[in-house]
Amino acid sequence: MSINSTTVQQSICADLTEIFSGIQGEGILVGVRQIFVRFHGCHLDCRYCDTPASRQAASAGCRIERAAGSREIETRANPLDVDDILAAVNRLQQGYPHHSVALTGGEPLLRREMLDALLPRLHATGLPSYLETNGMLAAEMAALATPPHFLATDIKLPTATGLAPCWEAQAAFLAVAVAQFSHAWGESDVPRRIQVKIVFTEDSLAVKYKKTTAMVEEVQETKNVLTIVTSQGFFVVDPSLRSDKFKNIADFFRKVKEDGSPVRIDYKDVGNDKVIENVFYRAESNKFGKIGSLK
Repeated sequence: MSINSTTVQQSICADLTEIFSGIQGEGILVGVRQIFVRFHGCHLDCRYCDTPASRQAASAGCRIERAAGSREIETRANPLDVDDILAAVNRLQQGYPHHSVALTGGEPLLRREMLDALLPRLHATGLPSYLETNGMLAAEMAALATPPHFLATDIKLPTATGLAPCWEAQAAFLAVAVAQFSHAWGESDVPRRIQVKIVFTEDSLAVKYKKTTAMVEEVQETKNVLTIVTSQGFFVVDPSLRSDKFKNIADFFRKVKEDGSPVRIDYKDVGNDKVIENVFYRAESNKFGKIGSLK
């Protein structure tokens, strides 16, 4: 008896945490409406993680928003197959136009077989895909049969994660991702499609930023997205007005101007788990400002 590809795809399942419509809050696609498909499970334990439930036992059900923006939730039993995910995505897309589908987690590349089954069918609907990953699984990325349209990958600073250094693994992942995207979309399009997120805490030093920047420049001129994480809820845009407690972050900002590219910075309040303010930094003018205020 022959088994067609549709049957194989339908047999692939994965535990998901939630599927919902929302606004992308960080990175090169900040502000666009996306459908978020959150995979369960992660092999890391970063101390700033905003989805710690991903490392706990999988929930019996995946929370799925009924209609975009409704906040009306239904629960579907885990695991879900490709048809289940596409049905939820299509229902949300019918109610409101979305820019793309964000495949997030957890760590989606731990479910590479599901991604291989899902991505071609998702792209066939006309919706671009946006893969968020911790940037550690180079082999899984290399084995991905269909690349996403956009990639958001991390560079993990030991001072921020509390984990052992893993520079080699992250450099290997970046090299694989850039080669894959160059082949799929063209080398000149890579900077528009790949971004590197670097999370800084109060303990992180500017030298770490320099090391990560050098790593990125070795493989390709990609977008750096810097996320400043702190337990404090008060911020001002001008770093010169910061208290002595944040002197190292102010020093970091001054170091950033040595980089000639525009850098987007997210301030995040760990306690409230929200972005307090988004600003752009323009190295050439040495100015900070809210999103959209700097041309």
